[in-house]
Amino acid sequence: MKKLNVVLGDCYHDSDKGGGGIISGALVAIKEVCQEREIEPQITLLYRFSQDDPRFATASRLTKELFPEVSVAPALLSTLHGPHIFWALWAIKALILGPLTLLFPSLNSQTAVLKEADLIILKGGHFYRTWSKNPLLDAIAIYLLTYNILFAYRLGKPLAVLSHSFGPFQTPLSKRLFGWIISKASYLSTREEISKTILQSCAVPGDKINVTPDLAFAAFAKETDRIKQIMLVQGLKENSYIIVTARPWFFSASNWKESQAYEAYTNALAELCRYTIETKGKTIVLVVQNDGAHSKKEPDILPLKAIQSKIARQEVVLIEDDLNAAELIYLYQRAFFTLGTRLHSCIFSFTVGTPCIAVAYTHKADGIMKMMEAAEFVLDINNIDLQRGKAMIDTLSNSRPELSQRYYQRAGQLRAEVINAMHTIFMKIYTVHKIG
Repeated sequence: MKKLNVVLGDCYHDSDKGGGGIISGALVAIKEVCQEREIEPQITLLYRFSQDDPRFATASRLTKELFPEVSVAPALLSTLHGPHIFWALWAIKALILGPLTLLFPSLNSQTAVLKEADLIILKGGHFYRTWSKNPLLDAIAIYLLTYNILFAYRLGKPLAVLSHSFGPFQTPLSKRLFGWIISKASYLSTREEISKTILQSCAVPGDKINVTPDLAFAAFAKETDRIKQIMLVQGLKENSYIIVTARPWFFSASNWKESQAYEAYTNALAELCRYTIETKGKTIVLVVQNDGAHSKKEPDILPLKAIQSKIARQEVVLIEDDLNAAELIYLYQRAFFTLGTRLHSCIFSFTVGTPCIAVAYTHKADGIMKMMEAAEFVLDINNIDLQRGKAMIDTLSNSRPELSQRYYQRAGQLRAEVINAMHTIFMKIYTVHKIG
């Protein structure tokens, strides 16, 4: 059996359970394709945190539970952590050492993982976007975001950019730079049509861009003693509860906790939860999909506790245990339906046939729900229409068996598309590069 060194890049922190689901799905796809081709993959996960970043030590803790055989590696460039007053010093360091390493790769010992790779796959997420209206700062952001891509080109390695959300990009310069860089990938796909349109606005040819569903559609459920014990203690039986996920969101305010729009958002979710308790007799399970250990802007526990206090009912359970993606999918599998702001709470639900109402905060949620043929079950985080939301809850409750079967079948089709995309990568890239 042939051996192949595969680097799976753009891996994020396991505190973001959606990111963990993407990694899980990507690894499942790689393994299935390699098994069919009689290849033994040696897989290294390349994280977006550097060795000197404290977040790297815990980034893979849950993924390694599910895939103990994979190796992990830190980011090539030092990543910013700690007080933002050091941002300028960090940026200067990256701008000086980064180009030097591109010219002389031996200067950085961390580059060995890419030097030894036969194939580099940058798995999906929503990393490639910019925020600054200043053209110079926006261009610097593009350089920092795409450094691993540039390094792969420098080494002449086959590179696949698989199932990403892209944009927005804030200036014409950042669009041109990003389009020029990303269009040189050996394989390129977005995870929704909206991102494909954004790439085309960056002058990437349309025939270069594929659309691949979110890789988490290939993730799996796993019953463990940990999740069974949680469900037993909380009295959670199949179809007796709905899952609700929420996230911090800045809307247009600098401090999301003081935003009137944020208050309206949590009030609306609390009202929809009360409606579900009173009319459907279901328990509300508030699930932390992101504990914020890697980012102070991300802790789901804060909006969830606010919602819990506003519901003010006994039929509410808060689950903040550190569960891996497979355990969470098992929990979603037994829910009656999901009301999810976190995109991957919806994807996890769909993979196991659980209907879902999505609260969309960016174009990626609209794109995924459209792909799932569930666009009629989307609420706008900026203005949640309670009347529509309650009507959606009624529809899901009244038609759950039919919707469950429909979504399970559709999710299965999207899973097959993920596997086919990985096959395409092997055929296009490995054949051209005579690898594998």
